[in-house]
Amino acid sequence: MNRHIKTILRNVGLFIHVPGVMALVSLPIAILLGEYYAILPFFWTALASLAAGQGLYRLFRHAEASRLPHALVAVALSWGLIPFFGAIPLILIASHLANVTLPSITVLNFQEPWNALFEAFSGFTSTGLSMALRSSDLPRSIQWWRSFMEWIGGVGVIVLMVSVLEPSTE
Repeated sequence: MNRHIKTILRNVGLFIHVPGVMALVSLPIAILLGEYYAILPFFWTALASLAAGQGLYRLFRHAEASRLPHALVAVALSWGLIPFFGAIPLILIASHLANVTLPSITVLNFQEPWNALFEAFSGFTSTGLSMALRSSDLPRSIQWWRSFMEWIGGVGVIVLMVSVLEPSTE
């Protein structure tokens, strides 16, 4: 495998940890909100994200140091992959609620993977668009998750990722 690809994949592995850490931070929030059904979706999100991130990182940990081109490609790939992990709690929480209660149509929207994925991409890019018809109808754990994704995206995922990599200009 090309040495540049190894460096990029190692760095992507680091960035894939972001939604996992976010999900771990969200676990106590779900407990505090009394929405215990959200614990497993956040747990599975953390597990999937951290396992994928660790897998890539460990597989390519001996790759060469990052340079600016590596950082830019890794950031672009990561920004395209992170929302897939961010959609997991939306889908799982909506599916759970659809099976145990009569949720609003707003919650049911997130049962559809494309809607959840759109919401996650919207959150991590901070566009502000939403698939929620009435966000006040959403469970507070989903409201928290949507806000958290937007906050992380708004902080500037790209800027943070490039600064974390500390690429050399050689």
